[in-house]
Amino acid sequence: MKEEMIMKLLEMLLTGEKTEKKEDHPFIGKYVVIRTYSAGVHIGYLKSVDGCEVILTEARQIFYWKGAFTLRELSQNGVSCGTKISIPVPEISLTKIEIIPCSKEQETKLKEYKSYEV
Repeated sequence: MKEEMIMKLLEMLLTGEKTEKKEDHPFIGKYVVIRTYSAGVHIGYLKSVDGCEVILTEARQIFYWKGAFTLRELSQNGVSCGTKISIPVPEISLTKIEIIPCSKEQETKLKEYKSYEV
């Protein structure tokens, strides 16, 4: 059984086959936190997932946060004063490490959080 799984994973890697299909992800349409490989942390509505690539709409980048120790905590309990969040962009493509759905309460609060100004 393990050998079959390993062989299937190797085949997927070698052929470029995706592990997730766009329409299969359960968080599509939800407000989420995305941890990326090299572009930091972003929030927004998950439009699609294609392997490691995600598309967010109404996307904002979180440069610095206070009031939460982890991104999981941020997604459920929010942030406090001093957090630095960018202006929203209509759509962005990112390479994800993880996708964390936000609570309904934090969806509203994070969307309304004032954009950081220099």
